[in-house]
Amino acid sequence: MSLTPDQLLHDRYRIVRILKSGGMGSVYEAIDTKLADSPCAVKEIHEAALASRDSGYIQTRFYEEMKALVALDHGSIPKVRDYLTEDDKVYIVMELVQGRSLQEEIEQRHELKDPPPVDYIVLDMIKLLDTLTYLHGQEPPVIHRDVKPANILRDSRSGLIKLVDFGLARAAGGPNTQTVVGTMGYCAPEQLMGKAEPRSDVYAVGATLMHLLTGVAPEMELFEARRPELPGIRPGLEVIIEKATHVKPADRYASAADMSLALQNWLHRPTQMQAVPAAAVAQPAAQAASAGPLSSARGKAMAGSLVVLALLAGYAVGHRPKAKPPSQALVPSATPTVNKQALEAAARHVTLPPQSLKALAEKPPPPPPPPAAAYVPSYSNRSAGYQPARRTYRAERRQQRYSNPAPVYRRPVYDTPAVHVNMGGGGIQAQINGPGGIQIRSGFR
Repeated sequence: MSLTPDQLLHDRYRIVRILKSGGMGSVYEAIDTKLADSPCAVKEIHEAALASRDSGYIQTRFYEEMKALVALDHGSIPKVRDYLTEDDKVYIVMELVQGRSLQEEIEQRHELKDPPPVDYIVLDMIKLLDTLTYLHGQEPPVIHRDVKPANILRDSRSGLIKLVDFGLARAAGGPNTQTVVGTMGYCAPEQLMGKAEPRSDVYAVGATLMHLLTGVAPEMELFEARRPELPGIRPGLEVIIEKATHVKPADRYASAADMSLALQNWLHRPTQMQAVPAAAVAQPAAQAASAGPLSSARGKAMAGSLVVLALLAGYAVGHRPKAKPPSQALVPSATPTVNKQALEAAARHVTLPPQSLKALAEKPPPPPPPPAAAYVPSYSNRSAGYQPARRTYRAERRQQRYSNPAPVYRRPVYDTPAVHVNMGGGGIQAQINGPGGIQIRSGFR
């Protein structure tokens, strides 16, 4: 029984929908309820596959895929998050790639009759080859053995591709490397004979590139390399595909990195026109010179063309537009000089003393007017937003207090009355001389 939406697997993973279903298993989108409801992918094996006579091989392949993914750490390879069993079924929980496969993109372009985006396809293949370089650089090298457009997904968030379905991935030289597995049309001849190696993945990349460019799935070919016709595409890609899909592995690119370098050179260095050897140019010229001018119909046609070109060149030179003179307003005029005739003519109409005429004739030209002063904005204009500060009585008193020095304190002098005390005659007499000469006497005995 397959998983259904809203079903809770292992009391943790809630199934959302089915993403892909194949002959042996299905892939579901799920939510990890114990990890902030983060999205993930759950892969299971079908009951029919488990009930078949190859159930042992299928379960082993499922387990091998989990081991291959756990040991890998690359941005273009989904990471394994969990491996669990429930009701005698095995599940792999891995990173969810939200997007669609390159196979779906090919089908969409076929329906819309759109041309393939060649440069973007080449960039995708360069990224794919970099991923294979990482796989082949492991100890021992990991061979994917099932590279095809259906196993290459494009992440809708980043636009980058990711290589999935590592169920057939094996370490080179391992016990299961000799198994005949793969997809017909993308499999290298040696892989069909159970002798897969890293250059078998290079063959699959060449077949995948051909499929993406032509829109036609490749057929099985065992005896010759593939060289597709790519009309409308800059030359060079068919040569790369041919070298990658040679029948013998030794005739292919030595590694995925070498094929990636070839695609980068094609992408960043457009094919230039081949230089014509100097001997090939000099030989026809010498033959034409020895034959003499106008000795053939071709020579007469060339001579006529030269005459027409010369006439056109002369016409263009004769009718070339002349430069317009500069505006008189922009050309400074010289100060006019006053000669003797002008002075005599002016003297007939204007009565001036002779010395004044002489002084006017010898007078130097007036100096040029001084340049206008640069405009300095005034901040006293109220329209500019400036307003003088208001002066109040308190402000003026405060300014006077801090600007004027403090007065020196002087003790006031008062007219104190003089007091005279006389003690005699058996008593005391006090006399006070007050202001105005008033005398006050008091006493007692």
